[in-house]
Formats: sequence, structure tokens, C-alpha cells
Amino acid sequence: MKRELWVGLAVLAAAVGGAVGSPQADAGVAPPTGSIQFNTNYTVSDTRNVPGVKLAANTDQVMPTGALSVTVLDADSAGVATIHPCGLAIDPAADVDLVFDAGEVAKTQITTGGGHCLRSSVAVHVTVVYVGTLGVPYAGGLQYHALPSPSVVFDSDVPKPPAGLASSFPVPLPAGVPSSAESVVYRLDVESPGSIWGTVTRCDNGYVDYSDFSIDDGSTSTIAYRNRTASVASCLYVTGSAPGHVKVTVLGWLQQGGPDPAAVPPELRYRSVPIAPPGLRSVSPTRVLDTRRGIGGPVGPLADDEMLILDLGPYITDTTTSVVMNVTVTAPVAAGFVTVFPCDVDVPEASNLNFVAGQDVPNLVTVPVALDGTVCMVTSARTHLIADLAGTFEFGGGSLGTPVAPERILDTRSGNGAPRSKVGAGSTVTLRVAGRGGLPANGVTAVTMNITVASPEAPGFVTVFPCGQPVPDASNLNFTRNRDVPNLVTVKVSSAGTVCLTSTATTDLIADVAMWFGEGGSDGLYAIAPTRIVDSRQPSPLGFANPRLGLNPAMPFSREVVAATGTSLVDVHAVVMNVTVTRPFGSGFVTIHPCGSAVPNASNLNFIQQQDIPNLVTVKTSAGNQVCFSTSIGTDVLADVAGYFSSATVPAWEQVLVS
Repeated sequence: MKRELWVGLAVLAAAVGGAVGSPQADAGVAPPTGSIQFNTNYTVSDTRNVPGVKLAANTDQVMPTGALSVTVLDADSAGVATIHPCGLAIDPAADVDLVFDAGEVAKTQITTGGGHCLRSSVAVHVTVVYVGTLGVPYAGGLQYHALPSPSVVFDSDVPKPPAGLASSFPVPLPAGVPSSAESVVYRLDVESPGSIWGTVTRCDNGYVDYSDFSIDDGSTSTIAYRNRTASVASCLYVTGSAPGHVKVTVLGWLQQGGPDPAAVPPELRYRSVPIAPPGLRSVSPTRVLDTRRGIGGPVGPLADDEMLILDLGPYITDTTTSVVMNVTVTAPVAAGFVTVFPCDVDVPEASNLNFVAGQDVPNLVTVPVALDGTVCMVTSARTHLIADLAGTFEFGGGSLGTPVAPERILDTRSGNGAPRSKVGAGSTVTLRVAGRGGLPANGVTAVTMNITVASPEAPGFVTVFPCGQPVPDASNLNFTRNRDVPNLVTVKVSSAGTVCLTSTATTDLIADVAMWFGEGGSDGLYAIAPTRIVDSRQPSPLGFANPRLGLNPAMPFSREVVAATGTSLVDVHAVVMNVTVTRPFGSGFVTIHPCGSAVPNASNLNFIQQQDIPNLVTVKTSAGNQVCFSTSIGTDVLADVAGYFSSATVPAWEQVLVS
């Protein structure tokens, strides 16, 4: 079953479809009224009758008056169909919305007065089935009677129906629905990983050629009622090509007479409400993949161009949008690169790790999670892969962040943040981060820092973790003797405002802070599939005049980082990029920083002549969404945007029961 959450379709790089929260009463929104006289169901309109002709985007289709069953289907992309008074502007608070993803079916049963139209944000097919006549007063019309409390009468998994047949399940009636009722009003909530449809009707009818719900991988909710007496047993009939889960709730019933001759059943509508940006849920480093030991995948190295699908289901929730992992290449047999991306998109033209034969290379990766809870990894050369989860970003949860201009808060070469001395093999440095480098003194829950090992005396690795916890079975930096290696680290902060760094070999350690998370933070991460915006080796496919080979150390170059990827997101305060140095003229370092200020005493990448080295960078943006690249020596640079930090909210679709 895919993970699901209705969020603003135009804001995110890929629409996320799915389930909504519990229904809420909305007394301020009233549907048309009038008692109902049921008629034989017949189709009023079906755009599929004209092959290849859909209802065009933003075009109105007039709805008849009465009780109607409306379905939109065969959409090429995610969208919203709205039933509203013709000729008037759409009112998000009062109109009926059907929200759908590409290829999904959206269905509702409604009552409409005269002069209502349906308008879709994208081209769709539309079917309208006439259920009954609506009028006030209406001789012989049925009035709606609500149960004091909705009663769940069926809530169960249903197996895949037999091929070409329908499965039948009894649906009992709750106490309170009289035998004189001429129709029962149900709410149906359905989930399925594939295609199923069905109806609730009299058991002695057998399966009828009419569906109350229909979905293709996802979830749906609808109201169902037709002229079927309560004195005859009711059954749920389900057919299709997949299993699912169905919940049937009795809301009330229809019968002649009652206190309100205009009473009609309630409707399900979608209401747009703002939702906070995704916050960080940091965890102590947790190993989720190690091909040397069969953790998270098969035992054995990945072959050339082999794709590994990493299932993160045990570590994420329905609201997870992206994950932060430290990914390490170990024991590669040849030079190559690794690309990490959500499994529901094509392999992007981007890289996360670059390596040579026999070289262990780590890099922090921030990547969106596919709707089925997976991320994919592809390597161009045979190698083992390791991944340590550092945190997840969650809609409606986690800690929001605040970017800061890069500032050095640890340097054991000078005694900044720790004694002026190399860290001994097996030793641990306790680094206070709260109250330093632009961070508040209290309320910090996690921090993002660029950590560098300098002049290590032997091969080894560094692990960064919250102080007060055991050293985890994870690593953040792997290095060889006398090789300076940087890596971005996002790490949970202890209650004392500290993080700990442990090294397996004697080395100097440097830390440059980039962002903090916790109380008072305002920004969440909107992750995107990796998108290349800089490649100084060749003209940019996005139309930029990229810097020429051999960036001039005396002349930093700037890049606009938001419009560059085509996102509509606004109010960006920081960008997350994977930056790679390739073919440098000599040994040096690169610093990425907000434009318009002096180059800070910090670095993001350290390299030697002709070495390809990547590193994830989180950097505060300046006016115009600009960041600047400064290098100490001429080199080529590639940059792949992985996401943005912003305080902008996005709309979420909340389902409401309108009566």
C-alpha cells in the first residue's frame, strides 16, 4: 500500500496522493436542500462516448438538478474537479471538490440545485449518473434522518475477488434504523494497491452493474444511497483485480415524513487548509543498508549499473516526505559514481558519490521517498554500499530549521571549540553547539555541520552522534592517511546542547555550522529529485552560461538556485545541493556561501590535484535566491539541487462531512 497524504499539487515537484484526516462537520457550508424521489439510475452524460474527447481543463460542464453520482477519471496528471455555481468564481469553502492523482478515479454522490457546473484543473473524462429528483416540497419525497452517532458496520480487509466475479460480504444495520426506512445512507472509505470497485445494495439483488466506489491504487471516500429498503438484508459487493480494505459507516436513512421536508443526506467535500512545511525528525544514526552483511538488501556488491531498491517502510511514517542518510561506497573495483533518487522517477542526470578503485567515500544524501516508501541507488561500477539513516522530514511533525551563514565552531588545530590537539585514536570530542555559531542557547534539537578531518595519521572513520548515547554502528567520514576529507552531517543534539565526535585514527577535526533545528525554527525541507544546475565542463542544459574550465579563485561565481529547477516554491531561505569538484588544477578547497558578503572562514570541499570529490551542501541563500561558489584554486564544479528550506506553507486537502 502506498504512503498517502493530500498536499498542494502545484507546490511540490511530484503530487502526493492519498488519504485525508477524519471527517469534520462544517456547519457553515450547506448543500442544496429538498426531499428526494428516487428514479431508475441513468447516465446523463459521459464524455467517453466521444472517443479521445475529454472535458478540457478549466472548462465548465453544466450539471442537472437532483441527486447525482459524479465520477472523474482518466486524468493525465493530478488535479482538482470542482462543482460550483455556474458563472461564479470558485469558493474553496463552499464548493464541492474531487481531488485526484494521475490515473485515479474520484467519485462523489451529491445533491445539486439549478445552475451548477463542474470544472477540472486538468483534462478529464466525466460521467454523471442521475439518481433521483430533488424538490421542496416534493410529493412522496424522502427525507433524511441522521443517526445520533455514525455507526461503523463493516471494517475489514477484503481479498482479491475471483476473476470476473464479485465477492459478497454482509453489511448489518445498526440499532436505530427503522424497518420503515426506504433507503440507508452509507459512507464508504476504501483503500487498495490496485483496481477495485463495488457497491452496497440489497443482498437479493446480486451484484449490480453500478459502483458506489472505484479506485486504481490509492484511497477514496464517498456517500452512497439509493432506494433499497432497510427491511431487506444489505451486502457489500466488491470486484476488481486487487485486494483492499473497506470501511462502511451508516450515517442515517431516508423515509417519507419527518420534521424537515427539505432534509437531504450529507456530502463529503474537500477543504484546503494550510499545512506547515516538513520538519526534521532526527534519530541517532541507524544502519539501514550494508551489502557486506545483507542489511537492507542482498549480500554482495552491486554490479555495474545495477539498481538497488531500499525499502524504508520500517523507518518512516505516512507523512514522511524525504530522508537524510549518510551513504558510503566501500571496496569499489573501479572508478565510478552513485546516484540516489526516489524510485518513482527516472534516473536523474546527477550524482551523489564519486569514487576511484579501492576508495571508501561517504556523502550525506537528502532524497525524497517514493510513494511506496522506497529510494533507489544506482552505481556505475561494482561496489558495496552502506547507508546510515540520520533523520526524516515529516509533514506536520518534526523540528523546523533556521539556516545560518557558515561559521567555524570546531578546529582542533587552533583550539576552537576543543583543546588545541589532534584527536587520538578511539577518543571522543564533546562539542557544544548550542549558543555558538549563530545558534540559540536553548531549544536546539539537531544541527547540520560540515565536518572535515585534516592530516589524519592513519586510515579510519569518524562517527558523529548525540552525546549521552552509545557510539552507534555507523560512520560519517571515512578517510586515508594524510587525506583531508569533508562531509556534511545532520545530527541530533543532546539535551545538554552538545554533539560528540569519535575517530578511529588520530586526526584534526574541523566543523562549520550551516543550520540548526528546534524551538523557534521556521523552515522545513521541500526535497526534489536531484536536478543539475551547474556543470562547468559543458553548457548547461538549463540554458545557463556556466563558468569556463578552471574557475578563477579570485572571482567567485553566483547562481540563482530556485527558478533554475523550475519549482514554483517561494520564500526560500536555504538550498541543499550536492556539489562535486572534478579535475582540479591542484590541492585546495571550495566554499559555498550567501552572495553579498565576505567569503567566510569555512569550507565545503577539500581536494587534491585531479581528484573528483562530492559533498552535500546546505547553504543560506542571499537576495534573489543566490549562492556563491569560491575556490582556492582552479577547478571544474558540478551542482545538483536536492531541495529547499522554506517557511512557506502548502495547502492540504482536509475532508469534511457537510450536512
